[in-house]
Amino acid sequence: MKTDYVTWKTSLRRIAEHMILAITHLFLFFIIFITIFLNIELSDPEIKTDPAMPIPAGSAVTLTCLLYRTYADIYFEWDCIQHKNVIGPTMYQDNFTYSTFVIWNLNLTHVDETCTCYVNVENITSNYSIQLGISGIPIIKTEKEIRCNSTSLPTMSCLIRTELKSYGFHEWLHVFNGIPVQTLNGSTENKKSILKLRSCSYEDAGEYTCVAWNIYDGIYYSANTTVTLLVNVSPVIISSRIFRERTIIFSALFYSASETRCIWQQSNRSLINSSQVIQTIETRTIDVPFYNVTIKCEGYMANMSISFPTGKYELLLQNAFGESRYYFDGGMIRSTDVIHIVGPHERCPTIPIYHSAPAFPSVPHVYDTPETGYLEVVDDTFELYDYSEVENKEEDSQNAMSINIEGDYEEIE
Repeated sequence: MKTDYVTWKTSLRRIAEHMILAITHLFLFFIIFITIFLNIELSDPEIKTDPAMPIPAGSAVTLTCLLYRTYADIYFEWDCIQHKNVIGPTMYQDNFTYSTFVIWNLNLTHVDETCTCYVNVENITSNYSIQLGISGIPIIKTEKEIRCNSTSLPTMSCLIRTELKSYGFHEWLHVFNGIPVQTLNGSTENKKSILKLRSCSYEDAGEYTCVAWNIYDGIYYSANTTVTLLVNVSPVIISSRIFRERTIIFSALFYSASETRCIWQQSNRSLINSSQVIQTIETRTIDVPFYNVTIKCEGYMANMSISFPTGKYELLLQNAFGESRYYFDGGMIRSTDVIHIVGPHERCPTIPIYHSAPAFPSVPHVYDTPETGYLEVVDDTFELYDYSEVENKEEDSQNAMSINIEGDYEEIE
């Protein structure tokens, strides 16, 4: 019996020794596994730059050192250019731990400089280095958007940031609806190109592109930026006509950059739709002159159909920035006449009334210089009245008129 007890005790001791040995091996295996895991995590940190390399000279750059996230504390240290032993802040996002470091004014003297990120986890260290690549492309800044109206002349500027001695600006390019309109020379002051426009009309609206350049290491670099000019002006009548179908129809094509109200009047009294008078307005694509370029734009056609026209009729167009007026003379129409009205220029048919002060007197403006002219008959098919002695007693400005049996619109020249 005693022998069995000794045997059982010996067996129990051996089992305990084996269990202790197994636990020790398991613990050592766990330590080795954790060490290997940490070494794997630390073996591949990464540095990213914003903006991406090559970095434009003169800009600020943010360097970010990324590491896969672990349960242990991670410490970052930076050695970059003249900044050594800088402890970057530790942040977390998704499965990464990261640290950022900012260089505020990266210039051409920093070409091929080395930036190193050191990582320490439980006294296990790793590091990653990059060489800074710097580009000679200039940095330019300008306004994103500006506005003007009939009393203010727009001015825009373009600033170049460069350390190079050889730099400059090209002409400004004016574009509307993606179509080039004109090129303009700006004045240069220090490192800035300044463009001052001589007017603020619908023709000046659009995008203005500034192009700056410099030369670095014998290589030409350029960059550009765009300013959008929004013009706050009254509607512009592009062309008009009078023609006969079953009734006499007064018609005008006009352009406006904002919502427009259309009112037909006679003797300062508004006309309303009836069996004798029908007014319509619709949107359509029209040809709009922008300096020496004609561009298709979204415009409007305003019509008034009247059975028995008498006297003069006024088309009043109003938007948020002002109003424009156009006059039709219905008293000159005989039963056999088909009259096509063509104004000599938008200055003649359009007589705007602004809600603000008048434009600067020394600046010719498309809206504030109405011209006068007698009506001119150019059709010898019909016998018409002599327009040359007709006076416009209601308005000082009189639209130039011509006779044409064709139904198409003609632009105001």
